[in-house]
Amino acid sequence: MFCLYCQIYFLNALVETAALAGTIFAHPAGMLITAAKDLACEAQALGTYLEEGRYSEAMESGAKVLNQALYLALFTSGGLSLAVDSLTVQVLLGIHQAQKAYSEGSYIEAAGHVCMALIKGKQLSCAAGQLEASQSKQTEAVAVNKTGPSEYKLEADLAQYKG
Repeated sequence: MFCLYCQIYFLNALVETAALAGTIFAHPAGMLITAAKDLACEAQALGTYLEEGRYSEAMESGAKVLNQALYLALFTSGGLSLAVDSLTVQVLLGIHQAQKAYSEGSYIEAAGHVCMALIKGKQLSCAAGQLEASQSKQTEAVAVNKTGPSEYKLEADLAQYKG
């Protein structure tokens, strides 16, 4: 029989192969497997850091766990508010990773993290704008239901005339 280490190594290789194959063939299962594996690895690292009293690393690992959990939630259930939350954490992690790489003297890596944070920031801006627009439409719909269509139209016409 295989030793426990060999079994874990084999299982890890199997999961990585499935994730890579899924990603190469653009199958959503590949991204799901990769995100779940990353979440499990970061959760294990978080536990190790907390046991050893390495709280700085634990904070970073906790942020990565939150990022992966939000990504999995977004992937499985969707939703604009989850997208905004996930992108916010990704931007903050990117900035932190850029600062860490810069302080270690890895300037090219730091520049890459800054560029990715800027890209995620642009995506965050678009998603936040869409979320705000959808919430304002919901608010307008509630206002129409409460006041009736004719009164709402009158208020909207007055607001447009004043503005």
